[in-house]
Amino acid sequence: VEISRATHDLPSHTLMIDRVSRDTNASRATPIKVRFIMTNRANPDRPLEGRWSSRSRGRPIKPNDALRPTLSDGLGLEHISTVANACGMEVRLWQEEQDVFFELSFQTIELAESSAGPNVTSSPRPSSPTPPFPDGLNILALDDSGIARLNLEATLKTEIPNAVIAAYGKDLAEVSEFKRAALEKGDILIMDENLQVPGVELLQGSAILKDLIAAGYHRFACIRSGDSADADKRRSLA
Repeated sequence: VEISRATHDLPSHTLMIDRVSRDTNASRATPIKVRFIMTNRANPDRPLEGRWSSRSRGRPIKPNDALRPTLSDGLGLEHISTVANACGMEVRLWQEEQDVFFELSFQTIELAESSAGPNVTSSPRPSSPTPPFPDGLNILALDDSGIARLNLEATLKTEIPNAVIAAYGKDLAEVSEFKRAALEKGDILIMDENLQVPGVELLQGSAILKDLIAAGYHRFACIRSGDSADADKRRSLA
């Protein structure tokens, strides 16, 4: 069953539901596979080498360019693989001629109609509690990845719509602006531990936070990192 499809322009998306079992017994739950496929035009200068799956143990495939990092900026294939495997899903990436395909799939079941009739409804779900955040809360993020900054802003604006969100980290000037804003109005700080900005070899979010605390910052701060090295953990907890 093809639920929706948008193919007028690329990138396009398709949502499909495949019935794993053809059992027509209405009293049984039917196993189904849900597939969400994104299609985009391939870069002719960087064709993908082979196929990649989140269930494979090899390193992620990469564009045919030795100068380009294996992982993309932000959430790379290794991160996607970790999340997909933890959720019992599978992600695949491959190229066919001029198009690149990215597919997310998972198994679930289609529940049979209740024998008591269509008027029987399930118990209502409890309403969501009021978000425990005051209006106008200033949440400041610091990350050197443009994708990570966009993702943080979008997620925080969705989850905490009554907050004021700002993200920094494009360059050294923005790092300085983040420090100033944190001391002036920052209620919550979300900081990347390993910052690579032009003009500086490496900045550490934990070191910046220590400077802010020494300058008088006394509110909430969170250090995050894509690296799980013991040294990063110790600095974050210090």
